[in-house]
Amino acid sequence: MRHGYRLKDLVEQFDAKPAEVKALFHNMLDPVRSAELRDKMLSAGLPI
Repeated sequence: MRHGYRLKDLVEQFDAKPAEVKALFHNMLDPVRSAELRDKMLSAGLPI
């Protein structure tokens, strides 16, 4: 994963499925879900 975060940690912290996190970083996730996860990650201070 980018920035050294483990997939398992992202999945647990943001209540997402592993496939969702992978799809998010490959710009293949549904736009609504992408916005939701991106907002959660930015709120937590992840530099995405």
